[in-house]
Formats: sequence, C-alpha cells, structure tokens
Amino acid sequence: MKATDQMMRQDMRRLRIQPLLHEILHIVCNHLSDEDYRRNAMRELQHELFDKLYEMGAELVTDHTRAAMGLPARGPDGWTMEELIELEKKRLELLTQPIRHFIPADGQTLRG
Repeated sequence: MKATDQMMRQDMRRLRIQPLLHEILHIVCNHLSDEDYRRNAMRELQHELFDKLYEMGAELVTDHTRAAMGLPARGPDGWTMEELIELEKKRLELLTQPIRHFIPADGQTLRG
C-alpha cells in the first residue's frame, strides 16, 4: 500500500467515536459549574477520553450507520435476526448433546 493510499482512506473509528464522545462530554459539562474550569476541564477530558476510546477500539455504530453500510437492522435488544437464529441453533445444539461426562463408562452410579 502506498503512502497516498493510506492518507486518502478515512479513519472510520475516529469518525464513529466523535458522536459518542460528544454525548459523554455534554453530560459531564452539565455537572461542572465554573465556566473557566469547565472550558479547561472539557478540553482535557476530550483528549483523554478520545485517546482511551480509540485505544479500546470503541465505536458508535448506530442503526443509521448500519443501514448506510447495507447491514441488517438490529432489534430492540441489539441483535439482528440472523444473530438470534445462530444463537438459538447453538443453544439447541447444546441442549440436544448427550451428557457423556456425567455417565461413567463402567456403568457405576455417580456419588454426590
């Protein structure tokens, strides 16, 4: 990859952190009283929180973002229909497996 290719590519993580960071700082700002302190504290908080969120790989992916990317919608509990189907398949798979490790191979009964 050439350096120009890297420069032309947008940092989507950075773009997705910004709305989340904005909302966090808006809430925090409401709890700071002194205007000068608030201005300085917010600047420091913004940099520190942004760096931490970026380092953690945190992003805000909204329903609108998912639709723009062509991804399926999430339900009210945060799962797509496809994910729910896969979870249910795994759950049923576990429920229908024999309980081999609880039944001794030699036919003896288990003791508590």
